[in-house]
Amino acid sequence: MLRSLFLLILIATPMVFIVFTPFVGVLLWTWISSMTPHRLTYGFLYDAPIVYAIALVTLASLILRNEIKHVPRHPLVVLTGFYVAWSGLTTIFALEPDLAFTGWVDMLKVTALAFATAATLTSRRRLYLLITMIGISFAYYGVKGGLFTLMTGGSFRALGAPGSFMSGTNEYATVLLMALPLFVWLARHAEWWMLRWMFRAAIPLSVIAILGTQSRGALVALLAMLGFIGLRQRRVMIGFIVLLLAAPVVWETMPANWRARFSTISEYSEDASFMGRVTMWKAAARAAADHPILGVGIDGWANPDFQAKYVPFGEQPREWHSIYFGNLAENGFPGLFLFVCLLFLAILTCRSVHRAAAGYEGLRWAADLALALQASLIGFAAVGLVLHFPMFDLYFQLIAITAVLASMVARVVSLERLERKNAGMSSPFTERDGREENGEEGGKEPPEEPREEPQEEPGNESPVPAFSPRLAHAEGGGSSRRAGGLVRSSSGRRKDA
Repeated sequence: MLRSLFLLILIATPMVFIVFTPFVGVLLWTWISSMTPHRLTYGFLYDAPIVYAIALVTLASLILRNEIKHVPRHPLVVLTGFYVAWSGLTTIFALEPDLAFTGWVDMLKVTALAFATAATLTSRRRLYLLITMIGISFAYYGVKGGLFTLMTGGSFRALGAPGSFMSGTNEYATVLLMALPLFVWLARHAEWWMLRWMFRAAIPLSVIAILGTQSRGALVALLAMLGFIGLRQRRVMIGFIVLLLAAPVVWETMPANWRARFSTISEYSEDASFMGRVTMWKAAARAAADHPILGVGIDGWANPDFQAKYVPFGEQPREWHSIYFGNLAENGFPGLFLFVCLLFLAILTCRSVHRAAAGYEGLRWAADLALALQASLIGFAAVGLVLHFPMFDLYFQLIAITAVLASMVARVVSLERLERKNAGMSSPFTERDGREENGEEGGKEPPEEPREEPQEEPGNESPVPAFSPRLAHAEGGGSSRRAGGLVRSSSGRRKDA
């Protein structure tokens, strides 16, 4: 009871400010959806519809304050809308209408948070606060699960909050897997030193928690994700090599039931669990052949007619255990096409953002964030081969953050290039000096050409603004302070022109 009362006060207090600042609602919405603290109270708030109440207030504030206009016009946003609309169409013709409608409503809730995120992330400061909130929410379960695995020696499986979306081992491992790159980014770019050390401690404990779930699919995806990050960052590669060298020692120290479960990876044809997944994949493919356009709807595998027609006699019907086969069966070939395009377009967008921002010292935070987002999405794509987990808040929220980050970086880079072109001088934000820009050899300064300063008439504004008002919104202070809030060097000081 006391936990519920304390949590109620903690939630009700900031809800007052949502009317004036919808971003407060997005932070609160993200915290409740990610950490699910009400599931830890075991009181009257345990089953309370807290998320829906916060969502309604936040969306109403967004509409009344006309902040919907800030949603970036990015292909990722458009594809998300098309995917949700197509899932709604397949729900009308689903084999199990009630289950399909419930699943589609959950999808609306998840994507509504993503659209609210895209609408309110109008500055680097807000982006940092949101990622910090996501990191803290999942770091709690990473540290908790890691300590539990160490104390029990791995004899028992680590689990998330009971009754939440990550109550199962596979879901819990997937969430930690996707949050791990964000921990790495926050361990480097968090403003408060205590937060940086907290996330540094959460990284190894989260890896231990993933191993403690005994999820074989998550283990394979973890190795793939760490290998990808290691190819891009030397420090991570060193840690990855150390982890591989320590693998035999870890294997011998883990209990027998842990070793027995992971040893079935090399003997998958004899593993009943894996072969059951193959059975459902074949059933999904046959169902898609009979329903190529609209599929069988969300959770169509639970329909008795589906089981009698597509699941062999004697086999146990189960979930699809693959985001790809699941989308193929539930939404048909068009739905699978939209889902795959959305996922891999987000991965490619992160790659292009990383390349665009890597050459600017003031955008190093954005380059590192793009790499972290790309690693998270690659981990989701890898674990989705054997797990069906397409609709949860973190995935679609990372899509929204990717779209916002791409718009921010593109605008800053384009304005900086326009300034350099009009002013005829090197950028104050680039790491390259003027000699490299002019193609001169080092050791000799190029001659300074006389240039007449442009004269502005009184009352006329400069044709090239320092930064867009959208990017500078909610930073506070003057225009130079707002610019420094977005394009700041890694040391925390803005470079002077």
